[in-house]
Amino acid sequence: MSGPDKKKAPAAGTARAYKKETSDLNHSAPFLSTEEQRAKILGLLRMRPHTSYELRRAGCYQCPTRVFELRRQGYEIETQRVTVVDQDGFSHPFVALYSLADEVKGDGQ
Repeated sequence: MSGPDKKKAPAAGTARAYKKETSDLNHSAPFLSTEEQRAKILGLLRMRPHTSYELRRAGCYQCPTRVFELRRQGYEIETQRVTVVDQDGFSHPFVALYSLADEVKGDGQ
């Protein structure tokens, strides 16, 4: 039935099948450089407070580090811990909710 050139498909539920399924997903957030992540976070926080969960979906995967860097640049960013329920109904306690309290005075650099 199967010749030497044919390969069996991995059984459903195996690691190989899982890898194939996840590699086909369309990831919506593009890769952003460190500077782009900081700019993205600032832009989003200027609109309204955002959770780390929301910032990750926007392409900012190192939220605590980027927020730390922005604070060192003089931005006053407040952090509040909240519980978030995702689209699948799972509860995520202690998610960071970031809000921009004050802008940098002067030229911002």
